[in-house]
Amino acid sequence: MNFTGFKDFKDEIVKRISDIYPDSAVELKDVPVCNRGILAGLSIKENQSAVPGIYLDDYFAVYQGGRDIYEIVGEICILYEEFMQKDHADYSFIASFDESRKYLKMRVINTGRNKEFLMIVPNIGFLDLSVIFYLDLESAGNNASIINVTHQMFSVWGKSIEDVQKEAVSNMGQNDPFIIKDMRSVMLDIFAAGSGKKAKVEELRKSFLVSLKRMGSKTAFMLPQTKGNT
Repeated sequence: MNFTGFKDFKDEIVKRISDIYPDSAVELKDVPVCNRGILAGLSIKENQSAVPGIYLDDYFAVYQGGRDIYEIVGEICILYEEFMQKDHADYSFIASFDESRKYLKMRVINTGRNKEFLMIVPNIGFLDLSVIFYLDLESAGNNASIINVTHQMFSVWGKSIEDVQKEAVSNMGQNDPFIIKDMRSVMLDIFAAGSGKKAKVEELRKSFLVSLKRMGSKTAFMLPQTKGNT
């Protein structure tokens, strides 16, 4: 059987997976994914608290490249079975802010490329970027190393974005200390540590300061804390 359209392909995958796991809930829904837009997410769930993210968009691409659909279904089953064998963690603690707070961290993503994704996660805008929050569970030994913090989790926690940001900053400062420096300071440090030709450094410095005045000097960097930038 040959499927030329993505919808028919998705429907066939869901049907075959449902036949293989008749006692499981096999669902397909659109999932906003960071840096990738909206993907077709397949989930196979019995009684476990977490399921692997299986995106059919990638499988449709290899199907169009000549891969047999039987092989694709087999790969999905293997992925699911491997996850079930390795992951026996209890993720119920995520419902508690007090138990989740030690795993909180944050990162920046491109706002323009993640409009759909940013609709489901609390975020703080900064220039053309957005700061988002996640739980870094790798240290807890869980199979799912990262879980993005969503509006739903905020609602369950009953916390503000300021509360979560405070915890994330504290955790990141402990594990990988950093300081915040504006662009002016960063560039002046670069010039000072650069060429020994003082006249050339001063010329570059003046040129850059003129550019800063035009920009309003609003850009900032987050740098690792080292002896050179304390």
